Amino acid sequence: MPTCTQGRGSVLMQFLGRQSPHNAFQTRRRSNNRCRVQAMATRSLAPPLPKKVSGSLVYPAKGEVKGVCHFLGGAFACAAPQVVYPLMIDSITTSGYTVIATPFAITFKHQECATKLHKEFWNTLDEVRSSSLSYCAPADTPIHGVGHSMGALMHLLIGCFCETPSKTSNIIISTNNKEIEGAVPIPGLFDTLRSTLMAYDSLPLNPFPDPIALLKDVTSVVLETSPNQPIKDLLIPSIPPIFDQIDSVLGELREGVSDFIPAPMESRSVIQNSYNVPATLMVKFSDDSIDETDEIMGLLKNGRPIRVDGLQLDGNHLTPIGGNLEWLGLDGSTGIPSQLNEISGIDSNRRLAEGVIQWMDTFVRVDVSDEPVI
Repeated sequence: MPTCTQGRGSVLMQFLGRQSPHNAFQTRRRSNNRCRVQAMATRSLAPPLPKKVSGSLVYPAKGEVKGVCHFLGGAFACAAPQVVYPLMIDSITTSGYTVIATPFAITFKHQECATKLHKEFWNTLDEVRSSSLSYCAPADTPIHGVGHSMGALMHLLIGCFCETPSKTSNIIISTNNKEIEGAVPIPGLFDTLRSTLMAYDSLPLNPFPDPIALLKDVTSVVLETSPNQPIKDLLIPSIPPIFDQIDSVLGELREGVSDFIPAPMESRSVIQNSYNVPATLMVKFSDDSIDETDEIMGLLKNGRPIRVDGLQLDGNHLTPIGGNLEWLGLDGSTGIPSQLNEISGIDSNRRLAEGVIQWMDTFVRVDVSDEPVI
């Protein structure tokens, strides 16, 4: 396994739970980032449609390119990041970072998944750099991994099982590495699923249609009838992967999978001993019962010369998802869009995006000519 040899000194920003996210980072771009994020979030436009390149979704940076982000979403949301994380992705691109979001299906086979995601990202990046999109991913710009929940764990494992010499940092949001029953906070869920699948499969002649296929077809038909073209353009292509991953994970349960691979204890050991990314920001929220950020931070520090910083924000495990919902075209006079935006935690989402952008900005190569002359 590769080990970190590019340390920036043993640095830990001790502000978890003690400082406001607004003063957690001191960079000269802070006020500009806040203005960009707020300006973006007030637009009543549909989320931008990404460019599909080699299995990933590419969102070119707006303006001068400061870096490239490999974005991975959480469990189930991971199959359609363009639908689930529109505000966060748009905030990042508006602030000068190209986002490459790699959709993937939820799985219990974590090492296999992480290795595949790493390969897909680099295939996409290579193709982008050799195409007309090369302007949005210059060869000398920093590369950051941004992951939420399961996507955060994938970035941690990529940093253990894959060579990442060109990676500048990871932003790990609401990570957890629990046993299979604790990862989804529904007691007895997987045992119930296994017994239900066994009963369903044992029927000599199944009188019922495939429920997943039926639900997928019904959802697609309903969306096709929508008069809102942005809804159709964004959501209809996302329906198959969202539902197909359910079949995939049910197939793994049928195979008898009883825990993640590697098991959480093994993953912790690998993270503690083999993580090779030189800088990591760990983000946690004030109301997140399944978060394990503090434990993972302890494993990453482990006396090694890598940079590990922490950021705590108001919010919960779902804060990173969602976005400005006014583009859905609901009647503004009813106040429904603003109420939905409040429920979706749009303000907390903005603060998260601002913190992530401020962190990444600390790695931007600044031209000396940009600095004020004193």
